[in-house]
Amino acid sequence: MKKILFLISISSFAIMTNAQTWVSVGGGLNNSVYSHTELNNELYVSVKPSYNTSKLLKWDGSVWTTLCTGDYNKKLITYNNQIYCAYWDSIYRCIIAKFNGSAWNIIGISNPISSQFNPNYFLAMEVYNNELYVASGFTTMNGISANRIAKWNNSTWSAVGNGLNAQAIWLLSHNNILYAAGEFDQAGNISAKNIAKWDGSNWSSLGSGLLPNYPGSRLGSRYGGMKFLNNKLYVSGRYYHGPSGSVAWITDSITVWDGLNWNVVGINEPLNLKGYTIMTMYNNKLFFTLSNTNGNFLKIWDGNNWSIDTIINNIIDTTRVYDFFVFNNELYMAGEICVNNCTKNEGIVKFYYPNQSIIDYNSELSGVSIYPNPASKNITIEFKNILEINTIFVVYDITGRKVMENQLNSGESKYEMNTEKLESGVYFYKLQADKSYNGKIIISK
Repeated sequence: MKKILFLISISSFAIMTNAQTWVSVGGGLNNSVYSHTELNNELYVSVKPSYNTSKLLKWDGSVWTTLCTGDYNKKLITYNNQIYCAYWDSIYRCIIAKFNGSAWNIIGISNPISSQFNPNYFLAMEVYNNELYVASGFTTMNGISANRIAKWNNSTWSAVGNGLNAQAIWLLSHNNILYAAGEFDQAGNISAKNIAKWDGSNWSSLGSGLLPNYPGSRLGSRYGGMKFLNNKLYVSGRYYHGPSGSVAWITDSITVWDGLNWNVVGINEPLNLKGYTIMTMYNNKLFFTLSNTNGNFLKIWDGNNWSIDTIINNIIDTTRVYDFFVFNNELYMAGEICVNNCTKNEGIVKFYYPNQSIIDYNSELSGVSIYPNPASKNITIEFKNILEINTIFVVYDITGRKVMENQLNSGESKYEMNTEKLESGVYFYKLQADKSYNGKIIISK
């Protein structure tokens, strides 16, 4: 039996493990992405083509589809297998709407606030106990008294106890408890400095609250968030110090609640940032975006130690990061974002963060030709000798996720594979015949 001779030459997989790369999703959108949600394993985003206009787009893993267009920037969430949004209209009323497949149907309208520059202008949404909770600066929703927070049970609106005495910027549901964080210092009838929890019936505080050593501080920016890691609650945010309406100085802090006490694990000092910190959970670690005059960074917390990744090498500018999330086990950043040569606003990018536990791709084949490489629509796999056994050709992305698998039958010497569904980036192939062989493919569109 003839044997195919494969000469193995060493290449450096370490290049990729140390050179994390952001890539556009579907070729980029050339518009800012404001918010996202997920439904039926598909990604939905609210795109901001211009001031006070928006589009709802769907990403099915291959192409973007525009579902509807309309006014105003919309914050998205999925509730009862339907997509909902929240936004402010031209007279500064909070509008809640449900997507019917082609258009938005309004289900809730709040009282107006003074202007979009009012600190109560931010919006938060979360699903808790099979109800949709919405928080902002309103005091009524559909005519029902609701101090800064209201809930929707798929048919009617109602108050959440006595509500809050100021804006809640973030909401988080965890282990049958709803957490709220924001500018308030009272929840219901109890004192709660910038953070409180709701058990479905009553509000209660979490110790002395956020940054108790700064009595005049207030959590006043949508940039940040709340996440649980190892049963501890982490809160990242921007704090304004000084009387309401003035700013003495600004700090960006990351604090953690262990069930008894608050501790600072982050910055807690004045910073001059171009963007702000936003966090998400990825690979059982907390990932934070951080932009300053030295560049754009990922700051990572594993529950015990901080690590700062090297400068994200191909992010030129993140003018604003509006959303930072994980979808299908991959890390996404959305907002006003440029990559590579910054020829356009990508809107949304995906991060290849290598996991060194995947197959050790450190060999190239010289008994096989793969061309063109880089490729865009198709690649051809050509063998120097006719295959005498069936061969499996598998393609992985840089995270180790299998994205394609094909069988090459014995008797063949050439095989053409369609790569149109693969996004731009670096991929690794595994050719499994009498032995396993590995190599690298670059997709460029």
